[in-house]
Amino acid sequence: MTTELMQPGAVTSPIDEYQVRRSTRPGILKRPQLLFMLALLAVDVGSVWLGFYLAHRILAWDPDVIIGPFWEFLPLPALHSLLLLGAFFTQRMYQRRRPVTHLDETYRIVVLTTLSLLLTVALISLFLRDFTYHRSLVLYAWLFTMGILTVGRAVHAQIQWRAQAQGIGDDRVLLVGGGEVARMILQKILQHPELGFQVVGVIDNSGARSILGVPVLGSFADIPRVIDEHAVDEVIIGMPESSHQEIVGIISLCEREKVGIRVFPDVFQIMASEVTIGDLGGLPLL
Repeated sequence: MTTELMQPGAVTSPIDEYQVRRSTRPGILKRPQLLFMLALLAVDVGSVWLGFYLAHRILAWDPDVIIGPFWEFLPLPALHSLLLLGAFFTQRMYQRRRPVTHLDETYRIVVLTTLSLLLTVALISLFLRDFTYHRSLVLYAWLFTMGILTVGRAVHAQIQWRAQAQGIGDDRVLLVGGGEVARMILQKILQHPELGFQVVGVIDNSGARSILGVPVLGSFADIPRVIDEHAVDEVIIGMPESSHQEIVGIISLCEREKVGIRVFPDVFQIMASEVTIGDLGGLPLL
């Protein structure tokens, strides 16, 4: 991994050679991302209703159980789906999805489904005193809902990651820094297109012409101009070796353009701050 220095009389420019798959930024929440989020909402709501429906069918098939038609129990899936969506929103489970282990999401599904269902039963018992239901209905619905949610969200994630690997709904990223950490971040993004990042260029003061084939678009002072000209969605600062004052100065330049900002932390920041792990293929970002 070497940095291409500027050569006098060079004919071609890395800026001309390096291509990104999208040239415009339609808005903060791009249409593919909105569609993915709506589809995930549909998966979650559908999982709750399907879980209760299957639970009802099992009890209806049991000759030893007397149970009314499904419509009599509509308050249960209706309230549970609302509470579950609220719990998922508070736990940021509808934010931009990057590749993570399905085990982490499965754990949150189990916990939040259980808590929201318990709250559903408590609220219905409190406000609908005449409402009766079979306890086995709730138990079966709990099991079915967790299973369907886990499978449905896993399938949705695979579809979204494959779409992101094709440049659908990707984020245009500007990388700040030219050191080893910045190179590591850049290499991770280039090797994993399913992360949904497209690097438009690098900001570096070293005088390099390109880094790993990605063009250097200017120095720190050029950050506002580059963000505007290249419709940048997000800025990643990979300079843990720099002083806090320098990092703050770079962040202030980015904040003028209203873009997302992520900072690769140093060891002390990791120990002292709440760090989001896994947003970049396992690399910590604040």
